[in-house]
Amino acid sequence: MISIIIPLKDEKNYIFHIIEDISRKVRSENEILIIYDYDGLFSEEEIQNIENLKGGEISSIKILRNKYGSGALNAIKTGVEICKGDPVVFMTADLSDDPETINRMIQKISEGFDIVCGSRFSKGGRYFGGSILKRNLAKFASLSLHYITGIPTKDITNTFKMFRKNVIQDLGIKGKYFEWSMRLTLEAFLKGYKISEVPCSWREIRKTRTNFKWRYILNYLMIYICYISRWIELRYKSY
Repeated sequence: MISIIIPLKDEKNYIFHIIEDISRKVRSENEILIIYDYDGLFSEEEIQNIENLKGGEISSIKILRNKYGSGALNAIKTGVEICKGDPVVFMTADLSDDPETINRMIQKISEGFDIVCGSRFSKGGRYFGGSILKRNLAKFASLSLHYITGIPTKDITNTFKMFRKNVIQDLGIKGKYFEWSMRLTLEAFLKGYKISEVPCSWREIRKTRTNFKWRYILNYLMIYICYISRWIELRYKSY
């Protein structure tokens, strides 16, 4: 069984759609964990109605309060502690990620990979809508790291990834915002875990002002510089 962890902030209206999408497209037994930020978002009746939904290969649906404070990172930590499946995949709650990609991720895991990245910038990948600045920065960081260091993904910044549970337990969930996924994948590569990717499509569904802040860019930049430095250090030590 796999665990699908979905952090939730203000995407409540998308929940029924994403569950229906998963039930139609994901062909492996799965549990869905929806981790929300603040009290009062769901009534007891709403939680019961959603958790009673069935379909496809969904074995259970759980809606749980983020116990570490607000934010996607803390929601991820909460979900990882509670989930029973292995491997674990992380999705957004706003329908930006296509659950169909999970089937190809599972195939890669069965071939012996420890991490499978959804890639918008590899052949067959697509990136629709969203901020041009965000897209270009993500593409530059991902492709430059791929070609400079050889990390086997062209989309390191995408949070749509599947991990074997032992990788998460070994390296932990660290960071402040969405950069946790990039950090974890880079640390895993330096430690010798096997990484692969599958093409995926990302589509901006919500027609709202972007929440991509400069503080996110600075966090990604710090990780980018630190990783390049560590990679160079390890490479020269091997000579």
